[in-house]
Amino acid sequence: MKTGKKVGIAVLCIFLIVVLVAGFILMPRHGSRISAPTWYGVESYDAETVQTLQKEEGKPFKILQLTDLQLDVPFKDKTYLRSSIEKMVTENDPDLIVLTGDNVAGVLMHFHIDTVVSLMDSFGIPWAVVFGNHDREFGNNLNYQAQKFLDAEHCLFDVGPASVDGLGNYVIQVEENGHAVYSLFMLDSHGEIYTDTEKYFDALKPSQVQWYADNVEAIRQQEGHTVPSMAFFHIPVPEYHIAYNLAESGSDEAELLAGTRRENECVSRDNSGFFDVFRENGGTHMFAGHDHTNNYIVRYQGVTLAYGTKTGDYSGYDETSLGGTLITIGNAGTDYSVTVEHLPVPLT
Repeated sequence: MKTGKKVGIAVLCIFLIVVLVAGFILMPRHGSRISAPTWYGVESYDAETVQTLQKEEGKPFKILQLTDLQLDVPFKDKTYLRSSIEKMVTENDPDLIVLTGDNVAGVLMHFHIDTVVSLMDSFGIPWAVVFGNHDREFGNNLNYQAQKFLDAEHCLFDVGPASVDGLGNYVIQVEENGHAVYSLFMLDSHGEIYTDTEKYFDALKPSQVQWYADNVEAIRQQEGHTVPSMAFFHIPVPEYHIAYNLAESGSDEAELLAGTRRENECVSRDNSGFFDVFRENGGTHMFAGHDHTNNYIVRYQGVTLAYGTKTGDYSGYDETSLGGTLITIGNAGTDYSVTVEHLPVPLT
């Protein structure tokens, strides 16, 4: 065989190997559909299946919110991400860590999800997670990621009822002396909607709003009173934009508690009425991510609407405004007051 032909065959073989390897690396991972119960209303609530965390009497219960890690560049140095999270965990000793979406992004997210799970589990602290719009990219269905969370040792993720829109609608009860003192609702705010002429961000669905109200009512029946609740999701509800504008205008209807608007809010375009139902059912605080540089906390109609500080130094960010958000449930007799503060861990 002539040398030129041998070289050609060798080049072709190398090319085919590269194509096969690249295909394996880039191929989206599709997890199997995860079995989940059907939600029939208040009667579907089963306290025995709800995950609970214990608040020690006389001590605060601390939640560390991390958001928009957005791991997407395979060879980017992850030193800052790891060190900043480790710093916040070490200095604040949270009882729970919550990731509010966009945990991963990009075509290689099926590798990055292992990094997220490994990092979060390494702290030995209970952690919860919801999905964001970027977690849905490039054909990587959520079942694949959900199974990773379910297999993690310390993750409290649950797929939620099959009859409720989204994947990952679940509740965590914070208890003290055998009684619920706060209900933490994790909600899937979905992703992006594309039409022939536009793209816009999706919203919480009516089935999720009803599921929330049903749970609050079932917990009320169990405890004999309405238990206050928090909601964690990725894409902010429209009331974030409304409340900030009112506070900025000097209206008595809203009060800016901390932070600033650094970019136009990318709130959900549709409004399913979740804010009103939340407020009417003892909801006190909402926590979102999504907007990488907004970090304001505003009080509106008795509800605190807070942006979590972006945690990851991936994608767009302000290098002076990175870190996390500390949520503290304290003690005031039987009234569990809540404080919210941003934990800046600047890149520079």
